[in-house]
Amino acid sequence: MHGARQDLLRAGLALQVIRNVRGLGYRLAEGWRKEDEIDGGHLFRAEIEELRALANRCIAYVDSRPIVENAAELFYLDAERHVVQENFFHLYSIGAQMLLRLAEPAFVPDILDIKRELSVLMSYVVFWRVGHRITEEAWRLDYRREIAKCIEDVEMRIRKIERFLTSSRPPG
Repeated sequence: MHGARQDLLRAGLALQVIRNVRGLGYRLAEGWRKEDEIDGGHLFRAEIEELRALANRCIAYVDSRPIVENAAELFYLDAERHVVQENFFHLYSIGAQMLLRLAEPAFVPDILDIKRELSVLMSYVVFWRVGHRITEEAWRLDYRREIAKCIEDVEMRIRKIERFLTSSRPPG
């Protein structure tokens, strides 16, 4: 348990998820609840679809905006502030919803992995991707591939949890 708490702290999550009850073992901390009605076969289907839609909007936006080169020969997207803010808040709401719904002690390592993947994805939806000595077309192609990989990684971790949920529940 100490290791899980340390992992939460290292991941930037200063929250008490699990507490030790003398004589009873570990329990969910105050304010957390177990979701008994999780559909293990289709966990976060809507959220994953929203992530894909967000990624597709980002790719379309990247294709429509100029790539700028600075004096250090770094290439970055000339993104509009309001688009960056909208993307940030949209990903934040999806990610927070996913992380808070996974309030089951068995999922702590997966929650931390999903949080890391969402943090990487955040850098793409706010267009912090930087290229060095690369053509504009190569920059755009790399962006498409890398943002798609971020979504795949989040989805892979969710599917792992789904497999756990469906295998740990008795049929019917």
